[in-house]
Amino acid sequence: MIYPTQHGCFGSTDGQKALGNSTYCMKVSMSLTVAENDTDLCYNSKMRFFEKAELSKSKVITCQGIEDYIQPGAEPEIVWYKECKPKQWRQTIERRRDTLSIKEVREDDIGNYTCELLFGNFVVRRTTELSVTGKEEVIFQIHLFLFLLDI
Repeated sequence: MIYPTQHGCFGSTDGQKALGNSTYCMKVSMSLTVAENDTDLCYNSKMRFFEKAELSKSKVITCQGIEDYIQPGAEPEIVWYKECKPKQWRQTIERRRDTLSIKEVREDDIGNYTCELLFGNFVVRRTTELSVTGKEEVIFQIHLFLFLLDI
């Protein structure tokens, strides 16, 4: 049974999501994948997001798909980790709400970034693997393209 309250819906939903506002509620079915973390890691390597960044450029990594776990009007407390460990972030990396902003990407930024959010008695985590490409790769691609045009 679910019913509306001034803050949204309340009640047992038997594995379904309750949507609504202060005047109505409805149950919506949704799919859910649950996977165990890999050994000694805080994530499952098959359930990561992937991002690419170019060396010395800026890059924003987003804590994807957490909107449903943030209470309306509340500022979420999201903690970021690199390779599942707390990190002292350098000054050119800013943490804002659900994003990690790298002002100038370096080679040592390659790795897995995990955001963590408490949701009631649960911990919600999302992991993004960041790969970094160098400028020389872009220059090589341009030279190869020009070579092909000369034929």
